[in-house]
Amino acid sequence: MGTQVVGESNSVEYSTPLKIVQPLINEFGLTRDVCASALNHKLPDYWTKEDNSLAMNWEGNCWMNPPFSVSIRQTTCSH
Repeated sequence: MGTQVVGESNSVEYSTPLKIVQPLINEFGLTRDVCASALNHKLPDYWTKEDNSLAMNWEGNCWMNPPFSVSIRQTTCSH
């Protein structure tokens, strides 16, 4: 069984393609992109890295495409 890659990027700020996000915007009434840039935001209301979304009050239905890279290590929790 193979692995299908949706997209590749040399940046950890890879953007999910709009053709994937748009149905979610429509279905869930997404109102804010909380992890975006001026170049890759999917909604008119968006926060950038400089806005520090972790310190913001998340209201409405939010979309987040967090930075991702193989260089970001997975963390685990133990019970």
